[in-house]
Amino acid sequence: MTAGISVEGLTKTYRSGRVRALESVSLHVTPGEVLGVIGPNGAGKTTLMGCLLGFLNPDSGSVTIEGRAHAWPGGSGRRRAMGRRKRRTPSRTGSFLPSSSSRCSDWPEHAVW
Repeated sequence: MTAGISVEGLTKTYRSGRVRALESVSLHVTPGEVLGVIGPNGAGKTTLMGCLLGFLNPDSGSVTIEGRAHAWPGGSGRRRAMGRRKRRTPSRTGSFLPSSSSRCSDWPEHAVW
């Protein structure tokens, strides 16, 4: 069993394949490793996170999380069940965290890698 997150050859297109948001993205993140995803607008950062979280179905590639192959059961029902909104903005403190006093050490172990 491989721990962490492994992405191999992830590709995602929009508009019937005319717009390529991700093209053969591969990465490996081990438990405890901190990874930042940066890039200009339109680089595919949100699309990558959407595929990792199961909100978007990639065209090809694989995602393994904690040694288990990730399956995409059809995004729209999952979005409704999780209450996902189209756009998320930071709080007044500028943080996406639940509160400004949250620290990673306060989160459950399974939520922090």
